[in-house]
Amino acid sequence: MDARAGVAASVGGRVERVLVSAGQPVRQGQALAVLVSGEAATFRADADAAAATADAARRAYERDRSLSEQGVVARQEVETARAQSLSAEANARAARARVSAAGAPSASGRLNVTSPIAGVVTTITAAPGGFIAQGGLVAEVTNPSRVELVFMAPAATSTGVRVGSSIRVQGPAGVFDATVTGVAASAGASGSTLIRARSAAAPPVGS
Repeated sequence: MDARAGVAASVGGRVERVLVSAGQPVRQGQALAVLVSGEAATFRADADAAAATADAARRAYERDRSLSEQGVVARQEVETARAQSLSAEANARAARARVSAAGAPSASGRLNVTSPIAGVVTTITAAPGGFIAQGGLVAEVTNPSRVELVFMAPAATSTGVRVGSSIRVQGPAGVFDATVTGVAASAGASGSTLIRARSAAAPPVGS
């Protein structure tokens, strides 16, 4: 899983609501904001129309095939109906793919912008009533369990810290546990110690 994710709008639209705030833990797939997009509404309408066309073409093909078996319709007409049905179904699949890529909007063009990873919201750039262009950044999410912490610790507080030691770190979502992965004494006169660590686990959602 990635350590950081910039969450962008799949389509341009107006920000109806922002559902999270900076510092808030989120789950993978959790909605961060709600957009209303005319473009997304068009995608949905096109998909619904394509699905109806595909269904009608399939029914026409099945009817002609049945009539052909009775000797009422020529075989050539059945093949034409079959080709039209296959083409309509391909168009419907393409339209469904566009809807999925746009964030599965409702008929009114309303859609959720969701987080691709579990983690903590570090930045919110969207604001209610504002417009987000396609590809525009809505928020940034960081997974603390995937981020390496590197910091200098005074000698007085780093005594006894070894690789594998557990420490407590103050982060955007509060205090969480981390495991030391590296320790190196500073070459300077300060006596400080360079410490590397990784979060033992992401802060619990809702904490």
